[in-house]
Amino acid sequence: MRKFHILTKVSMLLSFIILIFGLLNVNIAKAVGSRETSKATVLPLPRFASLRSNKVRMRTGPGFQYPVSWVYLKSGLPVKIISQLTVWRKVQDWQGNTGWVHSSMLRGVRNFIVHQADVNIYQTSSKNSWVIARLAPRVIGHVDICEKHSDWCQVSVGEYQGWVTRDSIWGVLKGESIK
Repeated sequence: MRKFHILTKVSMLLSFIILIFGLLNVNIAKAVGSRETSKATVLPLPRFASLRSNKVRMRTGPGFQYPVSWVYLKSGLPVKIISQLTVWRKVQDWQGNTGWVHSSMLRGVRNFIVHQADVNIYQTSSKNSWVIARLAPRVIGHVDICEKHSDWCQVSVGEYQGWVTRDSIWGVLKGESIK
C-alpha cells in the first residue's frame, strides 16, 4: 500500500512538472511571436528612412532566403519605405530601384539626396537671399525642418546649414511636415 502512495505521488509530481514545462513552452512561443510582430510598425506609408550601415543588402523578397538584388555602400542614403512585412521593409531608392531590406538596417534619420543638377543652399527661404553653398548631384545631407505645405526645407550638409526648395531634393514627401 505504501509503494502505491509513493508511486502516485511521484506520478503526480511528474505530471505537474510536465504541465509546468508545457505552459512555459506556450508562453515562450507567445513571447517570441509577440517580439516578431512588435517590430512591425504602424507608422504611415509611404515614409522615408535612411540606411544604417555602409553595406546594406536589398533583396528580391522579404527574407534572407531571397537573392540579393542590390548592395548599397553608403550609410545615410535616404530610402522610401513603401510596404512592410514583420521585420522587412520594401523600399525604393532615389533612382527607382525597389526591393526588401531588413528593418535593422534602417534608421529614422531624415536625410536627402540631390537628384537634379546643382542645388543652391540659400541663407533664408527665399531665392532672393544669399547662396551659401552649391550642392552637386548625389550629395547627401540632413533634413532639419520642412514646414507642411511649404516649398522650402532647412537642411544641413557638413558645416553648411540653410534652405533648399523641396522639389530640388529627394527624401521629403509633398506636403510633409518635418520638425
